[in-house]
Amino acid sequence: MWNLIASYLSRPRIANMLVAYARRDPYTHIYDKDGSLYMGRWWVLRERAWLPWAARAHFIAREDRDRDKHDHPYDYRTIPFCGGYWWENLFGGRFWLGEGQTTRHPAEHFHKIVEVSDGGVWTLFIYRHRRQSNPWGFLVADGDRVVKVPWREYLGEE
Repeated sequence: MWNLIASYLSRPRIANMLVAYARRDPYTHIYDKDGSLYMGRWWVLRERAWLPWAARAHFIAREDRDRDKHDHPYDYRTIPFCGGYWWENLFGGRFWLGEGQTTRHPAEHFHKIVEVSDGGVWTLFIYRHRRQSNPWGFLVADGDRVVKVPWREYLGEE
């Protein structure tokens, strides 16, 4: 079922309609320290107390420049519907995720985006907001051990 949805969303007319719909309801965009856009985010389906799922359209303008891999607060599914990207898992394996494809991961899945198609990539990011199971953070080498550092601390926002 999810592969059919991904294939449908990647049709240019449908993708354009999804972007136009999402742009009506912006979420917090993420910028680099120099002010350039890293990721634009818009609501497609807002979090509601009576609905376990929420969805946002993400425009990923470039790869992750953080040296360490990150996880997410929620289990999630992502569907690129315009463009694609290479991502790297915890063990260094690299995987392509492009238009018409989809993948899902648990919140504790550490990864990073290592390359984005020219012009960026649009994705539909779907998550179970009522099942927050994990504080978002980065996996960092600390001497001879690896520790998870909360995202605000890692990004110097504390």
